[in-house]
Amino acid sequence: MKPLKTFDEYLKEGTAKKQSPDKLRARSLIAESEDSYKILLSFIEKMGLDDK
Repeated sequence: MKPLKTFDEYLKEGTAKKQSPDKLRARSLIAESEDSYKILLSFIEKMGLDDK
C-alpha cells in the first residue's frame, strides 16, 4: 500500500492549490447547517422519536 501524500506534495504536483479563506461562504454554510439542524429537531419532536 502506498503511503499518503502530504498536502505540500499535492501542491507541487498541481493537484491542489491554495486559496484565501472565503469568510462569507463559511458564514453561509454555518447558517444553512443551523437551519437544517433546527428543522431536523422539529421533525424529531413532531414524530415523538427518542434515543430508546
